Amino acid sequence: MADGRHSPDWANIQTDLLGLILDRLPFIDVLRCRGVCNSWRRMGSSRGWLMIWGVQQNPYIFNPFLDVGFHPPPAPTKFIHKAILLADPILNGRNYGVAAIYSCPSVGGNLIYTNCGDSHWSRPREGRNYADIICWKDHVYALSNRGFVDVWDLGSSSTPLRKMTIESSFPLEMFVDIDLDCKQFYLVESLGQLLYAVRYTGIFDGQDGGMVYEMVLHLPEHRAKMFRVYKLDFLGKKWEKVESLGDEMLFVGANESIAVSAKDFPQYQKNSIYFTQDNWWLMKSHDAGLFSLEDDSIRRVFKPDVMPGIMTPPCWILPRSPQKCLPGDFIH
Repeated sequence: MADGRHSPDWANIQTDLLGLILDRLPFIDVLRCRGVCNSWRRMGSSRGWLMIWGVQQNPYIFNPFLDVGFHPPPAPTKFIHKAILLADPILNGRNYGVAAIYSCPSVGGNLIYTNCGDSHWSRPREGRNYADIICWKDHVYALSNRGFVDVWDLGSSSTPLRKMTIESSFPLEMFVDIDLDCKQFYLVESLGQLLYAVRYTGIFDGQDGGMVYEMVLHLPEHRAKMFRVYKLDFLGKKWEKVESLGDEMLFVGANESIAVSAKDFPQYQKNSIYFTQDNWWLMKSHDAGLFSLEDDSIRRVFKPDVMPGIMTPPCWILPRSPQKCLPGDFIH
């Protein structure tokens, strides 16, 4: 610059210094930090905690309702697609961990994890490439792109154990509609059943809202067209179509997928799927709304013009039951 001044290099700020800054910020200012630098903008949620991926793949796990957080070791990749907590750090003392899948599949699999006290992340020796993960009954359920589910025990010993593989294939009806650009898969537990939701995404022309099948100069949008839900028959080892969620609602996106009852949240629409766009690398990926299983309709919750410049999508976060936690009870 002509006056000899230089713009600050926020992307290369020291990890420890960034952590000290984030520890002292209120929740809303932690969110605003995402706008400072692209490398700070990866965020998800799990068990009522925000999963923030900062500079140098340095994660920060933060509870906005209790104003406490902690720093797992730096991740071995910057392409984190989704991260989940293996247990709530408040409710389980120091018996917690973090598992994640990243967006660039590898021969050794895309599942990584770290437990409390570890200085690094580990990868299961027999891991595979997964589309989604959830933690259920103290195990990690990992859904492959082919429909089978691996069940992992990542926290009870120093060696990760694959407890079982549920060899189930996707229903053929999933592949009938060829007028769609891609599919995204979400695992979710609901009322003691393992569900997966399939999100069918098309490329829409941003000018007139019509669907197109080729990239054009005015940058089309990737938007959800419909969802389908299936439940796993553990004995028959097959996925069965779910016609109705009843009073349940699913929340999917960059967060760990969750199911809640409309009886507890009557202001929301039952038998629906609330979604955000978790493919943050897609152009103009501001797609967020709700899909009704009642009539297969989609209603957009947010308009693109109210979310300018968002590099990663918003995520759903469900507060857990309030727990008393004093500042000195938890180490950042």
